[in-house]
Amino acid sequence: MILDKIIELKEAAKNGNNDLLKLENLIGEEIFIYPKSVNHLGEVTFFIAKKSNEKYLFLGFKNNSELMENFEGHNYELSDINILLKQCPLNHNNAIQLQKIFSFTKPILLGLSNSFGFGDRIGLANPAHIRALEGSDFKPIIAQQSIRELTRTQRIPDEVMDAAIWAVFQEGYKSGFGADADHLKTNEDIDLMINAGFTMFTFDPGEFVINAADSISIDELEKKSNDLNWEKLEDTFSNLINRYSNIEFDLKEGLIIYPTYENVLRAIVKYGNAIAPGYIATENTKALREDAVRNKAILDRIPQGRWGTPEDLMGTVVFLSSDASNYLNGSVVTVDGGWMGR
Repeated sequence: MILDKIIELKEAAKNGNNDLLKLENLIGEEIFIYPKSVNHLGEVTFFIAKKSNEKYLFLGFKNNSELMENFEGHNYELSDINILLKQCPLNHNNAIQLQKIFSFTKPILLGLSNSFGFGDRIGLANPAHIRALEGSDFKPIIAQQSIRELTRTQRIPDEVMDAAIWAVFQEGYKSGFGADADHLKTNEDIDLMINAGFTMFTFDPGEFVINAADSISIDELEKKSNDLNWEKLEDTFSNLINRYSNIEFDLKEGLIIYPTYENVLRAIVKYGNAIAPGYIATENTKALREDAVRNKAILDRIPQGRWGTPEDLMGTVVFLSSDASNYLNGSVVTVDGGWMGR
């Protein structure tokens, strides 16, 4: 039986490699299976194979199944061996249908897991990247693209996600992968990536970073400091200066910094509108913290498992106030207990 043969091919892949294995001529052409892609759901067998150097998803049935109708493709009725075979293109609809059936094809929240972003900008190298992690406890961030890169490569988020889905299915990778949407600037950017299923988000606040703060005069800096949204920062200029100016900070491992008034002033003007705190325990968030349901929902999504405190922002502010941040420009500094890296 041909489906038994496919199972045998899958067993052959347990030695670690996913080399193409030839299946007998069934539909007038040779088919070469990726054995690690063989999966079963009830009486339906799924696998990815090459035919004429093109990859396809194949569904094998002993009896007709409703699943056949959900996938786009061409049906072959192999009456001599009583098998129905459906050849499906690796397109968006079929990727979505696959995600509905096999949960390992959906990106996950990585939290504090070791991970590595491969940054395959055109989606062709994803299977090789998965193989490169074999034997490692690192989880791959496979779907990884910025809005700028999407524009340059003329791709859409769905295409990036689809490439990741087909890669994990082909390689039989079931340990979880990340999907990172980079350098988002607008609400539209965020919606676009969320709708495509991305689970990690990096915001680009470049438009709110005042790079001129590196060189303008002290008088100009003091004037610009008045334009910062101090109410939203839940602070005042004088309090900030008192906390950080001319005070020694030991950042451990031999790094001690001593920001001057000018250091602090330049840092707060430059980055005051671009520090991105997560959920911080302040008067503004008191109602949220006292709501048992919402508080639990928030804490469940923060890898560190707690609300931040104003003191948690101290290291970031001190760093930005010091010469250690001299070569940092146009970046968002996220202080959120791991929320954005889930």
